[in-house]
Amino acid sequence: MATVNLSRRPDVVDVIAVLDGDKEEVLLQKALGDGGPSQCLFFEEFAVDGFAVKLRLDWNDLDQNGDPTLGTDIYKDGKKLLADRDKWHHTPKILDGGEWVYAWSFRGKQLRFKVQVTSQRNQPAVSRIASPTDPAQE
Repeated sequence: MATVNLSRRPDVVDVIAVLDGDKEEVLLQKALGDGGPSQCLFFEEFAVDGFAVKLRLDWNDLDQNGDPTLGTDIYKDGKKLLADRDKWHHTPKILDGGEWVYAWSFRGKQLRFKVQVTSQRNQPAVSRIASPTDPAQE
C-alpha cells in the first residue's frame, strides 16, 4: 500500500472509508497531469442509473474541524452532469446517530461512511549510550 502525500496533512499516510455494514474501501491518491500528487483521495468509480459516479475526499477543502469535503463528479455518456449539482457535489462531514459520517445520495443511491485515518509523526531525538557503572566503585 502506497503512502499518501497530502501537503495540508503531511502526517496522513493512509485513509480508509468504513461503509455501513463494515465494508472497507482504501482511498487512493492519483497523480495530476503534471505528475504531482493530487490532494484528493479517490473511491473506486461506480454506476447509478447509467451515470458514472466519482467520489473523492478533497484535502484542499477542509472544514472548521480539519476534515476534508466529500467531492462528487457525475458523468453521463462522458459529459459532466451539472443539473442539481448543489445537492450532491460537495458533502460535509455531519454528526449522525452519534457518529461523524459522510452521508451522500444521488437518485435513490445512498452512501454513508466513516473515515479511518492513519497518521504518522516523526519525533527527532538524540541518545547517548554510556557504559554501565560498577556499583562497587560508587
